[in-house]
Amino acid sequence: MRGGLPAALSIGMGCFLILLAAGPAAAAVDPVPPLRATPQPPAGPLGEAECPPARELCIQAEDQGEFDVRTGTAELSGNVRGYMRSRRLTFAAQSLKAQRLSGKRTWRRLELNGAVGITQPGRRIAADHAVFEPNVATMYGKVRMDEEGRWLEGDELVVEHEPQRVTMKGTPSQPLAIFVADADAEASSGRLGDGTQVKAQRAVLEEHGRQLSLSGAVRVVSAARQLTIEAESVTLQFNEDQTLQAFQARGNVVVIQPGRRLAADSARSQNRMQTIVLQGKARMQQEGQFDLTSDRLEVFTDTKRGAVQSEDRQRPMTLSLDLNAARPWRLDAPGIGRLKEQGVPDSVLKKLEPIQGRTFLSQKAFQQAVSERLTPEESERHLSAIANQAKP
Repeated sequence: MRGGLPAALSIGMGCFLILLAAGPAAAAVDPVPPLRATPQPPAGPLGEAECPPARELCIQAEDQGEFDVRTGTAELSGNVRGYMRSRRLTFAAQSLKAQRLSGKRTWRRLELNGAVGITQPGRRIAADHAVFEPNVATMYGKVRMDEEGRWLEGDELVVEHEPQRVTMKGTPSQPLAIFVADADAEASSGRLGDGTQVKAQRAVLEEHGRQLSLSGAVRVVSAARQLTIEAESVTLQFNEDQTLQAFQARGNVVVIQPGRRLAADSARSQNRMQTIVLQGKARMQQEGQFDLTSDRLEVFTDTKRGAVQSEDRQRPMTLSLDLNAARPWRLDAPGIGRLKEQGVPDSVLKKLEPIQGRTFLSQKAFQQAVSERLTPEESERHLSAIANQAKP
C-alpha cells in the first residue's frame, strides 16, 4: 500500500514510524560554502534540539512524500533536511530515499540526491549524491570536504566509521586534490601559500588525519619545506600542527628541490625530515655542478649541506663533473643591485633569491635555473640582463 506522507518523518531506533505534522515547516537550505571555507554550525529548523531524544533519525521536507509499507521505503523531496543523532550529523538535499532492513525495524540505507550538504563537528561535505549505510557513508560527484584544516576535492568520497578512515578517489582525467594547512596558514581564507598540496588518483586519510596514503600519479608539494615529490605511491605523516613530519615514496620517485633533483626506485625521509634515503638506481643532480649515482644514497634535506653517503661505504658511487666549463656563472648581491637599478621588478628579483650566490659551471645550466623560476614572459623580457650580471 502506498500513500501520501506529511512533511515530517521520524524514524526511531527500533521502528519505522511516521509522525504527523501540520504541513510544511522547513526553511530554505543554506548553501554549502565553497572549498576551504571555515566549517559553520548547521542552520535551519532541524538539528539536535529539534529531533526528539528517543529518535536516532529525523527527517523534514517541504513537499509531500510517499511510503511503501511492503518494502519499507520512504521517499521525500523538496528541501529535505535531516539529523542523525549517533553521528551528530546534519544533512540537506533536494530529495531522499530511506530503506529499512528486511524483516527488521531499523533503517539500512539513505540515499540523498541533488545539492547534498553534510555537516558534523569539524567536518563539512558537499556532493551531488550521497548514500548512508550503518557503518559507511559514500559521496559521489564533485565531492568537496573541509575537515579541520584539510580540504579535499574528488569524484568519490568514502567515510568509514569503524575504523575511522576517509578514502577519496579521482579519475584519470580529473585527479583528486588535497590541501593540508599548516599551523601558520590562514584556514578561513583558503590561500594555498602554506601547507602541503596533493594530487593523486586515490587517497586514504587515517590515524585521525595524521597519515595520508596516496596512489596513482602522485604529486606532493610542500611549500614550507620547498619540496616536491612525484611517485606512483606516497605515504605522508603529519605533526599535530599539520606540518609534514615524514614521507615514504615508491615507484619512479622524483624529489625536486631548489637547484637539486633526486631520483630513485624508492625514497623515504629519516630523522624528522633531516635526511632523505634513496634506494634503487639512486641519482642526485645538482644544477650545473655534478651528477651523482649509486644503488643507495643518503642526502641532507637541506640543500645547502649537501652531504651524501653510500650504504656502509660498500656501494660504488659515480660522480660526473662538467670539467669543460670555463669560469663559473654566479649571480651575487651586487649583481642583484645592478639589476634593480636597470628596472627589473622586485617580483622577479624575489624569484632569483634561491640561486643567488650559487655556482653554475655553464651558461646553459644558469639560464635553465633562471627560466625554471620565471614565467615565460619574464624570461623573455629579463633573462638576457640577468645572464649579463652572472657571466664570468
